[in-house]
Amino acid sequence: MKKPFRIKKIADKTWSIEIKTAYFQGLVYLLEGGEKALLIDSAVNIPGLRELVSGLSKKPIELAITHGHLDHIGSAHQFGRAYVSEADSEVLQRHTDPAFVKAMIADEFPPIMQKIFAKIIKEMTAPLPPTEWLPLPESFELGGRKIEVIKTPGHTPGSVCFLDRGNRLLFSGDTVCDWGVLLHFPEGRPPAVFLDSLRKLKALESEYDFIYPGHHGAPSGQGVADRYIACAEGIINGGIKPKSDKSKLVARYKDIRITLPKRWTANDR
Repeated sequence: MKKPFRIKKIADKTWSIEIKTAYFQGLVYLLEGGEKALLIDSAVNIPGLRELVSGLSKKPIELAITHGHLDHIGSAHQFGRAYVSEADSEVLQRHTDPAFVKAMIADEFPPIMQKIFAKIIKEMTAPLPPTEWLPLPESFELGGRKIEVIKTPGHTPGSVCFLDRGNRLLFSGDTVCDWGVLLHFPEGRPPAVFLDSLRKLKALESEYDFIYPGHHGAPSGQGVADRYIACAEGIINGGIKPKSDKSKLVARYKDIRITLPKRWTANDR
C-alpha cells in the first residue's frame, strides 16, 4: 500500500504534510520554534501522524485546529489534547458523533458510492478515542516564533487561520482553498459573514507572501483571496447566480467556487 504521508519543507523549520488516501486528501503543517512546535490540524483518523511529526521535531508538540470538521480533527486523539475555537463547540460535538457522521455521508454521497466505500465509511464512523479540547488562545509562542490566531468564520462559525508574520506565511484551513470553499453544511455561515473574513485576510495581505490551505494545492495561487472576494460579492449583489448541484447550490467565479445550502435564497445574503 502506498504510504499516505508526503512531507515537504516549505520554510525554515516548517513542513507541510500531505495525507492522501483512496478517499481523502488534506494538508497539515508543522511549525517549530525554539521551545516547542505547533501542528496545524490533524486530518482524518489515520495511524502514524504523531510518530511522523515527532520524527520531524524533537520539541514538545501542541496541536491547533482550524475548525471542528471530522477531516481536521480525526487524529487529534494521538496528541491527547488540541486547541479549537469555542465557537465550533457544536460542530466539534457533531463531527465526533458517529451517528451524525454516518448521516452526513449518506446526504453527501449516492448509495452506489456508499456501497463501494463501505469499509472506509465504517472506519470513518467508528468512535474516536477521547481528546481534551482546549479553547484557542489569541496566539502561540513557540520560542522566538509567534503564531497569531485570525478568526475567519464562514466555512464554520469558529473557523480560524494562523498567521506567521516572521516567515510571512498564512495557514488558512478551509477558509481559502485552491478551487472551492463549502458553505452548504448546516454550520456554514452566510456569504456576507464569509466575505467579512475574506476582507480581513485581504487587509493582512502585506504580512504574508503565501497561503497554505487545508486541501488541494499548496501554496494557493496568487490572487486567490481576491477571486473569493469577487465571488462572494457577486453572490450578495446578485451578479453571480448559484446553480443547483445535487444537495447544494454552487456559485462559480473563474477557477473557484463557493457552495451554498439548497434552501439558500437571495434573502440569505
